[in-house]
Amino acid sequence: MKPPMNQSITLHIASGETDKYGKDLVTPRVVKARVQRTSRLIEGTSGNRIQASLEVDLPPDIPVSLGQKAKYEDEIGITEGTAQAIDEAKNLAGTKTYFRTVYYG
Repeated sequence: MKPPMNQSITLHIASGETDKYGKDLVTPRVVKARVQRTSRLIEGTSGNRIQASLEVDLPPDIPVSLGQKAKYEDEIGITEGTAQAIDEAKNLAGTKTYFRTVYYG
């Protein structure tokens, strides 16, 4: 089941171009998403632990990658973070992605 995506979040998405120093150029893009504040502890494969502060459900057509920066503003305040983990919700056959859950910390 697809969650309703009523909030907006600003993602810094790489444009595929590089500057004269070889760094990727990023452009801020406001996308519709479902955002929840969370205090989830994510443990990586090497044993390091990361505290996630935002849980964001994004549509499948939005490109996401680990280390991507995001900014979310609501009535509580402004929260910024980088993508620490990504999960995908697929159908039983695994052929269609319904949404992606990204954890920002």
